[in-house]
Amino acid sequence: MAVNKNKALAAAQRFVQKGLLDRAIREYLSVVENEPEDVRTWLKIGDLYSRKGSISQAVSTFERVAGVYESKGFFLKAVAVYKQILDVDPTLIDMHLRLGKVYVKLNLMQEAIGQFQLVVGSLERDNRHKEGIELLRKMVELVPGDEANHLRLAEAYARDCENEAAIGEF
Repeated sequence: MAVNKNKALAAAQRFVQKGLLDRAIREYLSVVENEPEDVRTWLKIGDLYSRKGSISQAVSTFERVAGVYESKGFFLKAVAVYKQILDVDPTLIDMHLRLGKVYVKLNLMQEAIGQFQLVVGSLERDNRHKEGIELLRKMVELVPGDEANHLRLAEAYARDCENEAAIGEF
């Protein structure tokens, strides 16, 4: 059965005003069931999940929206949504990586490097050194003049006993 979008949106807004978040979410979900590309409604759903403390549902909803924005080339909007995700859960290393990649697409290298540095730190703490080295290589390629990244890559090579590569970076 087709849902009257305007009625469903109005009902959802009334439920939000009354603090009935679950009912509001159900109304919004009825809208996106018929219009799955309605990112504005998905954003509202994600926000409501966040407000009620359903972190995983909020993250997956926001992630869906960010993916739509990225696929359509709306990179600044994707950045905003990835930041929303990280506001909900700043420990999501994959989201830092995705945000960094979008920054690269926008040619915002320092912002990208900042996100990638967070990811490298997490990879190193998790003893995932090979993945960390790959990302450090990418960082050096993106900003070849950044000596700190060369030094960090050299140290990572030395730790993994790749002495010739380490010397080249030093």
